[in-house]
Amino acid sequence: MIVKATQGASFKGVGAYLLHDKGAATSERVAFVETANLPTDDAARAIAHMIDTATHADALKRAAGVKVGKAIDKPVYHYSLAWHPSEAPSMADQVQAARDTLKALGMADRQALIVAHNDTDHPHVHVVVNRVCAETGRAASTGNDRLKLSNWALAYRRQQGMEHLCPARASNDFRRRVGEFVKDASPTRQTYLEWKKAQTAELWEQHRAETAAMKPDRKTQFEALWQQKEARFAARRAEVKELWRPIWRDVFRRQRDELEAYDRRLSVRLRHARRLSGSSIIKTFRAVVNDQVQRADFIKTQEAERKALASRQGQTVRDAGREITKAWRHDRDQLRAAHRAQDTARYEATRGKVDDVWKRQQKDEQAKGEEHVARNPSSVLKDFDRKKDPERVKAIRERTRSKARKRTRKRGDEGRTLD
Repeated sequence: MIVKATQGASFKGVGAYLLHDKGAATSERVAFVETANLPTDDAARAIAHMIDTATHADALKRAAGVKVGKAIDKPVYHYSLAWHPSEAPSMADQVQAARDTLKALGMADRQALIVAHNDTDHPHVHVVVNRVCAETGRAASTGNDRLKLSNWALAYRRQQGMEHLCPARASNDFRRRVGEFVKDASPTRQTYLEWKKAQTAELWEQHRAETAAMKPDRKTQFEALWQQKEARFAARRAEVKELWRPIWRDVFRRQRDELEAYDRRLSVRLRHARRLSGSSIIKTFRAVVNDQVQRADFIKTQEAERKALASRQGQTVRDAGREITKAWRHDRDQLRAAHRAQDTARYEATRGKVDDVWKRQQKDEQAKGEEHVARNPSSVLKDFDRKKDPERVKAIRERTRSKARKRTRKRGDEGRTLD
């Protein structure tokens, strides 16, 4: 039996947490709801009644003839009772245990809401108590509440013959009975949060380190795809060049023959002159005398033809390159998708480990108890019987008396002072 208790100021807040699923407006994890000292079985109305009672505490005190003092800043008392995963207590057993703990705490006459959850592997109930008395307005004391709950849990286990499920509680009770001061070793909420943050930070740091280690390999994969694309493009460009090689050969031969014919024949020069400027007398004269300016124009005409041919060849290469680029982009996107899927799987795995860390605390506590039993297999409970082990009782008392003082004691003429 694991018992945990806290105090707070908001009935509405604790009610919203207990009566709904975590992070949702649904209430599938609520197994049942029970009330005590309330005129309703409805959980929402019960919370409203407790808020009303706590709000009017001063008025209730005046009506009961009680002196009105300092306002109660934390009227909400909340604790939970958790059974072992191997147990299956009925609803009646859980409600009875909750009512018995209210008696043990001296709060049997206080308004209470009992909520059972079924979202874990161990049965457990939450009890929300209004510390303010509905008759007198007085607040119930919570002094030694954890000790009272621990004593109740120990008696509950002894009654059922299941002390072996929580041997540490019996050990602590024995140490208290022989005079040793024993405090709950469970971590505080702040310590627990720091522990979880440290554990999860280490997991995420490992995740980031793995991501960084994968970057060079992934970069190499993308570079390999790029090099493959460039090689395919170079091969395709070479193929186009081979296909156009006969065309260029024919063009160069034809233009060479046309230039030789231009130099030898007047008729060729005249046709060129008419093609340039129609029936211009100057152009015709230049054609007759084989003017160098007109010959340069003829060569430029041939160069323009070669440029057009080169443009057509380049367009063929670009068309082939588009197909290669399209294939490269497809492969690149596929690789990126594979990396994203891998990253998502790694992230979900790390996220799962982080969630396990946040759920591990209670399992660790249970494991500690089992480890204690494993270290002390021979009749654990016999060690806690002072009549059967008087030497141990004496040793504990001597150790308690001989504890070193934290502050030195000085005596003087003016009396005794403590540093």
